[in-house]
Amino acid sequence: STETVKSKYQKASCLDVDLTQAQAAIDAGEYDSAIAQLAAIISASPDSAEAYNRLGYVYRRLQNFDEAFAN
Repeated sequence: STETVKSKYQKASCLDVDLTQAQAAIDAGEYDSAIAQLAAIISASPDSAEAYNRLGYVYRRLQNFDEAFAN
């Protein structure tokens, strides 16, 4: 239905905005903020491979390799 398509589009659009904000925190070196934002994205969209990828990147930057490999 069009409602389902519209809902999926809105969810994807919000996800893009959230990922952009998380990436801005990563770029600024604000890793704690990025981790919190990415965790929230993953909680809302557990199938977001990009959020997991970026979270793993942040943990690698922090040299927290156990968490990096977990994500």
